[in-house]
Amino acid sequence: MRKRLLLLAMAVATGCFFAPTVDDTDRDPASQGYISPAQIPLLQKEATKACKCERKMWVGGKYLCWGSFWKQANEYRHVESGTACSEGSIEVVDFETVSDSETNMSVMTEWGYGACSDAELPAKQQEYERRTGSQSC
Repeated sequence: MRKRLLLLAMAVATGCFFAPTVDDTDRDPASQGYISPAQIPLLQKEATKACKCERKMWVGGKYLCWGSFWKQANEYRHVESGTACSEGSIEVVDFETVSDSETNMSVMTEWGYGACSDAELPAKQQEYERRTGSQSC
């Protein structure tokens, strides 16, 4: 991804644009980096497992626990995004599919407040508010 951005920046700076044409109509979508909707729940389970592992380990958990998830996720076209809400920030990985009509092709990788699933979020949010005396985002 960074390499593509660097090449794009160089092309813009030099005014040198070219677009090679490739006929992908007969290629398998997975070979082009598109994810199958059936993979999303599997990746979400892997992300939840990695989050819980990281929470237990705390120091160094980010690198030790998320390797399997990112190895799988990096096989597909995706964009990472998040919110800026301190303790309540969330992070999501959005995957591209062949069809634009697919919905919810996202995997939550950070739920905020130390939660590792939608089910944990309300209790973790209340715990944060009680501990800090501050309203959540």
